[in-house]
Amino acid sequence: MNVMRALILVFLGAASVAAASEERPRYALDRPDEIVWRFRLGPLFERHVTREGGTFTAVRPFYSKVEDPVSGERVDDAVWPLATFHREREQRWWRVLNAFGHRETPGAEQDADWMFCFFPFYTQGETRQGDDYWSLFPFHGYLPHIVLMDDIHYTLFPFYFRYSVNNVERRYYFWPFYSETQEPENPDVWHSGVFPFYGKTVKRTGTNSYAFWPFWVSATYTEPQNSGNSWILFPLMAQIQREKLCQWWVLPPFFGYGKSTTSEQWRLPWPFVELKQEREARLRSFWPFYSDLFDGEHRRYTGGWILFSHEVNSVKGVRSDRLRFFPFYTDEEIYAHDPHTGAESLREHYLRVWPFFTYLRTPARSGFRTLELNPIRYSGGIERNWAPFWTVYSRHHDFRKHRIEHDGLWGIINFVVSDDETHEEGDPLP
Repeated sequence: MNVMRALILVFLGAASVAAASEERPRYALDRPDEIVWRFRLGPLFERHVTREGGTFTAVRPFYSKVEDPVSGERVDDAVWPLATFHREREQRWWRVLNAFGHRETPGAEQDADWMFCFFPFYTQGETRQGDDYWSLFPFHGYLPHIVLMDDIHYTLFPFYFRYSVNNVERRYYFWPFYSETQEPENPDVWHSGVFPFYGKTVKRTGTNSYAFWPFWVSATYTEPQNSGNSWILFPLMAQIQREKLCQWWVLPPFFGYGKSTTSEQWRLPWPFVELKQEREARLRSFWPFYSDLFDGEHRRYTGGWILFSHEVNSVKGVRSDRLRFFPFYTDEEIYAHDPHTGAESLREHYLRVWPFFTYLRTPARSGFRTLELNPIRYSGGIERNWAPFWTVYSRHHDFRKHRIEHDGLWGIINFVVSDDETHEEGDPLP
C-alpha cells in the first residue's frame, strides 16, 4: 500500500478502511474455514480455532485478533475503528486515529519501502528505490506518488507548490493564484496564468484560455478531423462547435442541447431532466424521481435518487442482478454462463432485509443470520468486533458434508444436524 491508498482510506472513514483492506470474511455468512473448537462468553469474549489452523480471539469491543497460517494474514483491532493493525506475508500496515503507516518487503530483488504519516501534518518514508522523503505540512516537504500525482514538492504552502503527472510539471506560487505548467519532452506544451484573472494553456491538441474565471473561458481544438472551438460566457451561454460535436447551453449547465456523430443529449434543466441517446446506449433521468440507463451489457434503473435501484451487468460470461431499496432491502444474484450449452446457472444469491436478517447461498453452502444492523454487505472490522452483539441466531448449511449448524444466543443454543437432501458442489441453485 502506497501513500495514495493510505490517504484515500483516511478520507473514506473507518468503516470503509476495513471493507477495502480485507477480502476473507471471518464472520460472514459464507464461512469456508470450518471451526473445530470454539469458546464464547456471550458476545463479549470469543476464542476459536479452524481446521486449517487459523485462530480468532476477541474481547469485545476492546480488542480482537485473527491469524491465518494459510494466507499468512494477521489482523489486530483495538476499539475498532479507532485502531487496526494488518500483516499479510511481506506487507504490514496500521492505523491509529489519523496516524497510519505501512511497510512492504517484496524480496531480495527490491528494497523494502515504508511510510509513516500523522495526517495531515507529518509524513516520512522510503521508496523501493531507496529514496527518502518527508513532509512537515505546511512548512516544507516532498511526497512521491500521492493522490494520482507522481511527485509533490512544497515550501511554506501555499506560497510554493509543485507536482508532476505523466512527465507534466505544474508549479504554483501563492497557490492557486499564479501557476505554470511545462512538459520537458515537449517545450511547445505549456500553461501560465494568474487565477482568476487570466490564464492560457497550449496543448498538442489545441489551446484554451480564461479571463476572470469562470465568467469567460474559451478553447481552440486542432485535432485532425475534429477541429473547432468552444467558449463559455458564464452564467449566460456556452457553445462547442467541432467537426464531430455541436453543443450549446443557456444558463450553463442547466439548459443545453448537444449532437455528435454518435449521440444526442438534452438538459431541460440539469440535473432534473437529462436525456441522452447513443448508438447502443440510452439515458433518461428525471431526478430525483426516476432514471434508466442502457449501455451495452449494463442496465440500471433508479428511483427516489439513491433509495431504489435495479442494476444488471454482464461481463465476461458473468451476469449480476442487483435490486436495492436502501437501506432496508438488498437482493443480489450472480449467474454464470456456460459457453458450451449457452445456459445460465445461479452461482450466488445474497439477500438482506435490514435490520432483520441476511441470507447467502452458493452451490457449496448457505448461511442465514439475524439480526443484521450492518447496512453494507461486508466489513471486516464490524464483523469481528460488533456484529456478534446483535447476532442472536445463525444457521450454516454445508451441502458437501450434508451438515447444518444452528447457533443461537452466542453458543447457548448450538447443535449440528445432518441434511437428508443430497447436494453436489457446483449444482445450480434453486
